[in-house]
Amino acid sequence: DGDAITSYSWSQVSGPVAVLSDSAAISPTFTATEISSYVFQLIVSDGQLDSTPVTVTIKVKEAPKPVVKKEQKLEIPSIRLPAGDFYFPGESMNMRFGLENKGNADIKDLRINAMLMDTNIFASTGAFDVRRGRTVSKSLYLDIPDDIEPGDYYIRIGVGNPNVRKVKYRLITIE
Repeated sequence: DGDAITSYSWSQVSGPVAVLSDSAAISPTFTATEISSYVFQLIVSDGQLDSTPVTVTIKVKEAPKPVVKKEQKLEIPSIRLPAGDFYFPGESMNMRFGLENKGNADIKDLRINAMLMDTNIFASTGAFDVRRGRTVSKSLYLDIPDDIEPGDYYIRIGVGNPNVRKVKYRLITIE
């Protein structure tokens, strides 16, 4: 009839027993104890007249399972040059790598690339996988040409695929 509402009265009509936070509040809350439908009734009053009851149905469903993001986390805990850091022109440099997958997903199609900086000397492994939580060892040979100038060179070592990449540098001396 246009008068201001002076009271709210909520009550449960059906469903598992639920305790409302305040049955006289505009918007009471409750904690669902079961996956089910809870039906509540609301009657409002202006102090003179009560409204026709209105029902509200709340359907409680099972919570969705959380989505676990796949993380690829690659570490290079070791780079070994068994012959040391000194080489001669014409030698083949044997590099050994320890690679560790610290993520929660397998890392597929990795490659190791090694480049002697400031030269066109480059070597690469074929593709390989590192399963989650695993460590693998790989070897790579880099041939040092006979005509290279003696001096200090950095080797750029890249390990990766389109989704994950690690780069390290190692200084060597060619005598």
